[in-house]
Amino acid sequence: MAASAWFPLVGCALGAGLAALTYALGLVFPPSVTAALWLVISTLVTGGLHLDGLMDTADGLMGGREPSRILEIMRDSRVGAMGGLAAVLTLLLKWTLLSAWLTPGPGTAQVAALILMPTLGRWTMVGAISFFPYARPEGGLGRPFADGIKRTHLLTATVIALVVAWLTQGPQGLIIMAAVGLAALAAARLIASRIGGMTGDTYGTINELSELTALLLMAALMRFW
Repeated sequence: MAASAWFPLVGCALGAGLAALTYALGLVFPPSVTAALWLVISTLVTGGLHLDGLMDTADGLMGGREPSRILEIMRDSRVGAMGGLAAVLTLLLKWTLLSAWLTPGPGTAQVAALILMPTLGRWTMVGAISFFPYARPEGGLGRPFADGIKRTHLLTATVIALVVAWLTQGPQGLIIMAAVGLAALAAARLIASRIGGMTGDTYGTINELSELTALLLMAALMRFW
């Protein structure tokens, strides 16, 4: 599906809107409150779609051994203990890292860098769609993307992500992009080794893990750059 080529652009637009809102919120609230509001608003805007995928994936991988059983658990609409724990830990880490990143104040450099996070999250989703087969023979919500993906779509997505990385963070952005890409590839390979490929839920998981990795690297590099 050609739409996958523009996933990073969607992430960039989402990030830009949230960055502008973060700047405004930072003029009024301390970093911890601004970070919490960022999480609430971003979750509402996206409908919690990717977070839901993370919870389903965690439940499946931790609750089943055979691929068929893992996929069955992932399809269950109920959230288990592992899924709930994965969501809580992810949100806690994001809040902590966002608070640390915004602590210097609502500066344009700190806020603009937040555009990169959702951009890279959606870029790695395109990579997961491109490099790994779809795991459910009967199909699912992610099947049209897997069936229609082309290498030119991944190339377009990568160029968009590269431009956003350079414009928001310069050379540091390229380092973050490379590291996030490698981390996402490792996570996708691990998931695919358990269930024979990827699903719509695991695409969301890759997005969440990539955003978290980008935030972690931003907070770490802030001390040295």
